[in-house]
Amino acid sequence: MRNRKNIFISIAIIGCLFIGAVLYALFEKNDSYQYYTGLGDNFDLSSDDQKVVFSYYKDGKEAIFAADREGENVEQLTSFDSLRHHQPQLSSDGKHLLYLAKDEEGNNSLYVANSDGSSGKKLTSSNLHIFKALFSASNDIIYFTAMPAEAFHKAEGETKEGQDIYSISISGKEIKQWTNQDYFNIDTFFLSPNGKELYYGEDSDYVYTLVLERNEKKESLFSKFDVDESYSKILSPDGLKMAYTAVSEESENASHYEYELFLQNLNSGEITKLTNLKTSVTVPKFFYKENKMAFLEQRNWPNDPAKFIFTTIDLDTKKIETVSFAMPKSAESSQWFMKTIDVAVNGITISILYILFIVFFIIDHVYFRAKKGYLPPIISLIITIAVFITSIIVAITVNPWYGISFGMIGAGLLGCTAILFIFTLALNVIKKRRA
Repeated sequence: MRNRKNIFISIAIIGCLFIGAVLYALFEKNDSYQYYTGLGDNFDLSSDDQKVVFSYYKDGKEAIFAADREGENVEQLTSFDSLRHHQPQLSSDGKHLLYLAKDEEGNNSLYVANSDGSSGKKLTSSNLHIFKALFSASNDIIYFTAMPAEAFHKAEGETKEGQDIYSISISGKEIKQWTNQDYFNIDTFFLSPNGKELYYGEDSDYVYTLVLERNEKKESLFSKFDVDESYSKILSPDGLKMAYTAVSEESENASHYEYELFLQNLNSGEITKLTNLKTSVTVPKFFYKENKMAFLEQRNWPNDPAKFIFTTIDLDTKKIETVSFAMPKSAESSQWFMKTIDVAVNGITISILYILFIVFFIIDHVYFRAKKGYLPPIISLIITIAVFITSIIVAITVNPWYGISFGMIGAGLLGCTAILFIFTLALNVIKKRRA
């Protein structure tokens, strides 16, 4: 009887751990940046090339910082709070700073502040989700790409809403919608050197031109220079060169693509490959006064959280240099307990607890009830079938992605159930041989 009592104690303990792990997995944020400390995914250069503004994570919170181009004299411009501040940009006159702030629901809002981060003001409502933003040449207007926040959270195919181009004054008034095309993803987004035209494009698609004075869309001068699978296009200050990132030929047949930096002469069409880092280069930007560029290199590509290095390249000598910033340190020691739980609670852990939970019922049936013990795995099989049926119903009536999620759970349960049947068979064979 004592052995059977121990089995029920084990069932109770494992059952509690299993339920706790499932509930934790259901309600956790599922955020790979939750404890991350390091550079964010964008930056900007001041018009005199002497200052860099960038976002930085500290233990999952993200704020805007500034430093000189050598990485020294670091200054925090916005606070670490419940919003993640990112994608900073300085006005050309150096007076203002814009940035996006992401809330806990994942919605981006547009903010503007003084260049030192003071007097920050929210310009857009929570009804819009903002993707990119930039100052006009006169610095009194901000152009941005956005879509309805409600549509942003829907699965692909559930909404016809997409991204479009808007503008708003830095006072927060006079919001205007410039396009109504519902683009899938506006990746390229920059102004012409004279500020009269706005260039934009979808992912690796060709670039469109929006003539701002006439609110007129026309064929872009870049159309004859379009390169397949090119991203983050940006024009040099003199308008003679275009930089972009693209998949390197060497990685086209590899397990994952590598993205390098390329430079194209717009007079001759000649293309020069600037980097051979075998990682992922992103958000290239030209210096304004020097023949140099800056970009972020993700050295742990394609993993999350993305670990970026701020990098510069001299376009004359092709010399590449990395810049380190003296940033606030992580308070990692105060988060060890929650980080341990996050690492421990995963699909494998939940599967093991589920199997152990059923295993003890099987042992009880075989050794203490003198039965074959197939009832627990049969019940597990019924649950598995019910989950698969639910996945189909949810995919058809509610959300395809939710349906896929249920289907993945069903696949995991099917694997666990197969193990349980094998265990039951083995246990019966062992019992028979000992009899």
